[in-house]
Amino acid sequence: STSILAWLLSAMVTVMILFFFLSIVNSLAKDYHKRLWDRKRAQNKVEVNRKNVQDLIDEENLKISEEDKEEVEEEEEDVSPTPPSNCPLLLSDGEEFEGVLVVKN
Repeated sequence: STSILAWLLSAMVTVMILFFFLSIVNSLAKDYHKRLWDRKRAQNKVEVNRKNVQDLIDEENLKISEEDKEEVEEEEEDVSPTPPSNCPLLLSDGEEFEGVLVVKN
């Protein structure tokens, strides 16, 4: 017959071995869960980045279109009759510039 002490030591070693295997399985499960979570987070981050990039592009296009509208409005406001130029190169044939008759070849 085995003594109670031997039986207790045997039971304790068996529990320790079971705990060791359980800790290995738990570690593998944590790694698997972390890998799945990281993959999901990366996928969400890519989707958010795509959305942010598209939002930035839309905002930039909106700014550009607003600037273009402002430029067109400014150009429309700035359209005023220009005074005649004093440059002799812009005069047509037969006009005088400071008493000199302009003739183009």
